[in-house]
Amino acid sequence: MTITFPRQLPASFASQQSFDLMRVDYESPEAGGRTGAVQAGFPRWLASWTVARTSHVKSDEVEAFVTSMRGRQRVLMAGDVRRPYPLAHIQGFRRMTVGSAPFTGACGGWSQTIDDAGNAMLTLTGVPAGLRLSWIDYVGFRWTAAGSPAGANDRRALVRVVEPGKANPAGVIVVAVEPALPLWIPAGAVAHLDKPMCLMRLTQETKIAPVDRKQRITGSVISAGSLLLP
Repeated sequence: MTITFPRQLPASFASQQSFDLMRVDYESPEAGGRTGAVQAGFPRWLASWTVARTSHVKSDEVEAFVTSMRGRQRVLMAGDVRRPYPLAHIQGFRRMTVGSAPFTGACGGWSQTIDDAGNAMLTLTGVPAGLRLSWIDYVGFRWTAAGSPAGANDRRALVRVVEPGKANPAGVIVVAVEPALPLWIPAGAVAHLDKPMCLMRLTQETKIAPVDRKQRITGSVISAGSLLLP
């Protein structure tokens, strides 16, 4: 079977997860007693997953996946395992519709504004009336890179909901998110709520544990950091 990249992280193998934003901030004291601060670069998602005491088949799958990444050479796709769907709809969007069409998770449209306090406010349209987004839910964005086959959806971005919202009867919902989306994400990118993920590379903290007597790599740690590609 041909392997295509970015490759999705295997499912249902982790006993623990860390998934959060890393920001690089520099501070400098000022003469008046204030502290000035500036952020360097764009925030990155950093994640780690600890391999559970699972079957040896799943253990083999995870180890083979790590091997296929060739260290940090190749790109994977992953998201927060707590939120494959929004918390209020954690089993998916069955029986939810937009008009007469089933809602699959793909929003009809999106836009971002920055309010006076510097908060990124994300507006999603074309969602079911009454849809809820809660704290720590995610919105994913997918699009196809120039030169890639049509429909490849090989580019991804991810934002986290930090202030919840509920869709109005017109199917519009506004939520505060972090991080703000960079301006170069194409307007044609699809905002979606089903299995939101970002592109990542493994980091040097990835460690495969010794194989136990049941042929498992329990306790191995898979670590990765996000990247944004146009």
